[in-house]
Amino acid sequence: MLPKNLNGEFKNTVPGIASETYSCTALPIQMAACAAYQWSQTVQQYLFHQRRLKAFIGNWTVQKLKGAGVRVHLPEGGFYLFLDFSPFSSRLQKKGIITSDMLCKRLLADIGVVLLPGDAFGLSPTYLSARMAYVEFDGKKPWKRQN
Repeated sequence: MLPKNLNGEFKNTVPGIASETYSCTALPIQMAACAAYQWSQTVQQYLFHQRRLKAFIGNWTVQKLKGAGVRVHLPEGGFYLFLDFSPFSSRLQKKGIITSDMLCKRLLADIGVVLLPGDAFGLSPTYLSARMAYVEFDGKKPWKRQN
C-alpha cells in the first residue's frame, strides 16, 4: 500500500504517463515503417527538409510566444512545446479561468488553437500550462508567415 500523500500524487500521475504510452504507435508498426522507408538518398533529403521546417516553425513559434509573455523553451527535438501561462494567472483568474483545462477550452473557443492541458501530464490542474504540437500543416495551401 502506498503512503497517503504519495497515493494521491501517484493516482494523478499514472494516467498521464499511461496515455502517452498507449497512444504511441505499436513497435511492429514502427518496424514495418522502417522497412517500408528504406534509407535512401530521397528519404534522407526528405527528412532533412522536414527537420529544417519543423525547427524553423518551432523556433518562430517560441519567439512569438515569448514576445507575448508566455514562458516556453526552444524545442530540442520533436514537434511539441510546453507552455507556461502562469505569468497571466491574475488576469486569467479575473476572467474565471483557474485551471489549465479551462484555459485550453477558452483558447479553442476564442482563437481556434487546440492545446492539451498540463494536468493531462500529471501537473496540478491549477498550474496554467499546456502542451502544443506544431504539426498540422495544410499541404494544399502555401504557408504564410503572419506578422
